[in-house]
Amino acid sequence: MGIDKKRKETLMWSIYHGPAHIVDRLLTAGVEIPDITGSFFITVNGASPCELDCALTGLPLHDLGCEFYSLHEAMHHRTNIKRAFPGAVVAVRAGRCSKACSAGEAA
Repeated sequence: MGIDKKRKETLMWSIYHGPAHIVDRLLTAGVEIPDITGSFFITVNGASPCELDCALTGLPLHDLGCEFYSLHEAMHHRTNIKRAFPGAVVAVRAGRCSKACSAGEAA
């Protein structure tokens, strides 16, 4: 099995089951995989951007765009977030964002 194929398989497995730092490293290395549809979200050091925003501002932003239905769309947004936070572990994860922050929780 070629190294590129192994990296692609590892990336797909990691998006669904693996640790975020592996996803971050493989995406940063430029590993590309075909687009698939499903539910995906981004994490920054283990938290979704909407959770981070809530922690900073105390208010949830409903239109932050933390959930995606295309893997490539999520990967594109991940690239932009990684540029803003180059030292952070920025990963694409399978599933839905928890959107845990609510106005009641922020108080």
